[in-house]
Amino acid sequence: MPKTQTPADPLALTGEQVAAIVTDAQALADEAAQALADAVADPASVTPARLTELRQEAEHAALLVPAAERRQAEVRDAQAQAHHAETLARVRAEAADDLAGADELIAKLDAHEAALRTFCEAALAHNARITYWARQMGQCGIGVRGIPHEGGGQLSFAPDGTELTIGHKTYRHIVGGKLVGSTLYRVMRDYPRDFLRYFGGLPITYWGDELAPRNEPLDLHDLIRKDA
Repeated sequence: MPKTQTPADPLALTGEQVAAIVTDAQALADEAAQALADAVADPASVTPARLTELRQEAEHAALLVPAAERRQAEVRDAQAQAHHAETLARVRAEAADDLAGADELIAKLDAHEAALRTFCEAALAHNARITYWARQMGQCGIGVRGIPHEGGGQLSFAPDGTELTIGHKTYRHIVGGKLVGSTLYRVMRDYPRDFLRYFGGLPITYWGDELAPRNEPLDLHDLIRKDA
């Protein structure tokens, strides 16, 4: 079997060439051992001198296998050291610049906080409007049981001002924590647990009701449309 030609420089060897250092040596040893076995099985087919040569060739080829294993180990060690040196050089040259992301992270966190505050202000304003119109109903003599609405349904309001009905549509105060908590869960559930360790696991899905199965996010759009 022809031996694979490999460069002398261990760093120039491919993975296939490194593997072939041992496989080629073992193949040659197997071939020499088989040639000797064939001659021993049929001694009339070879001369005594040739039989001696075959025995010597088989012994020599067998000695080359552990030598090839040592050579392979040396090559792999040299390549590993070169890889480590190259990686260390990249760390020194590139890592600090790659990790300098504080400004971008701060900007994104500030944008998240600003967007969350914008939603909370809008939801709070919605709640204030419900309370205002509930009071208007009370001031114009509508009792808590309500009165018929001209277009069908009724006009009614909750005494605490958190809910009112106009026709067939009921408007309610939005519970900001429920929506924000569910939104947080929806986003954060896709990330590793160690990233969520501030929460001791995943954030809660909802607070204090059974609007959605545990560990499933609320349908926030539907929830808002029901209350606003």
